[in-house]
Amino acid sequence: MLSDDFIEFVKKLFPNIDPYVEKQTRESLKQFASLNNTSVPMLTTFSENEINQGDILTNIPFYRIGDDGDYETVATSGIVISNSCDIENDDNILIAPMLDLGQMDPKVIEGIKKNIIYGKIYFPENNKYVGDFSLIQTFPKKLILDAFYENKIKKEYSLNLIGFYFLICKLTIHFLRPENEGVQLERKSKTLC
Repeated sequence: MLSDDFIEFVKKLFPNIDPYVEKQTRESLKQFASLNNTSVPMLTTFSENEINQGDILTNIPFYRIGDDGDYETVATSGIVISNSCDIENDDNILIAPMLDLGQMDPKVIEGIKKNIIYGKIYFPENNKYVGDFSLIQTFPKKLILDAFYENKIKKEYSLNLIGFYFLICKLTIHFLRPENEGVQLERKSKTLC
């Protein structure tokens, strides 16, 4: 059956959706968290005159929409989620806000610091902020680049190679983990025709 062949093809094409690989990635992150984080630096102040995936930028104008539909703009640091190639070629850039760790629920701070809360990313060298993947926003590339070249937005940090692969692991688990088996079976049994 074509649909079964397609599903198997996709599983092979994207091995990161394999539950075994997801489990291995989670275990790697737990082992990483158990290390003395100060011995595993992930951030660098190396700066080039362009924006890349994983760069932490200052003064990004994020907006918040309240339950009543009103919104406000809050300027804070943000981590660039868009792939560097997409930044070069697309009209928009995806950026996740870096939120004040002190404003987080005290019950989850330990999990955030151990990086076992997969929707958030924490860098020990910058222990004031945590990136939140659930609040990613789209910005016009021209707006961000113009502000960057005019020094209204500055690059606070870039990721070293360990930090970059760490970001990739966190993004993979947060966005590309497979649905549970019940949902997968439900999807397999449903068709429009």
